[in-house]
Amino acid sequence: MIAEPPAATQEVEAAVRGALQDAGRLSAPLGQVALVLARRLDAPGGESGSGLASVARQLAVTLAAVTSDVPRANDLLDDLRIRRDRKLGRPEKRS
Repeated sequence: MIAEPPAATQEVEAAVRGALQDAGRLSAPLGQVALVLARRLDAPGGESGSGLASVARQLAVTLAAVTSDVPRANDLLDDLRIRRDRKLGRPEKRS
């Protein structure tokens, strides 16, 4: 069975580009590899479902590698915990 292209094209590439820009890794070599893989998912060009699954897995691995050293942004709950711990005189926990 041949996969059909998504109705709205370039959605995967746009999402990957946004994630890479947020991480400051858009121009990194692995960032560019991630964009190529995302384009393949947006326009499968006759690849089978298992072929697309393989590309999707490789994209996930590539994104994890390119962003592995990017510190995770605190969410609202993290910020509240940090402020509470400071008020209580607890040391900050590093993750």
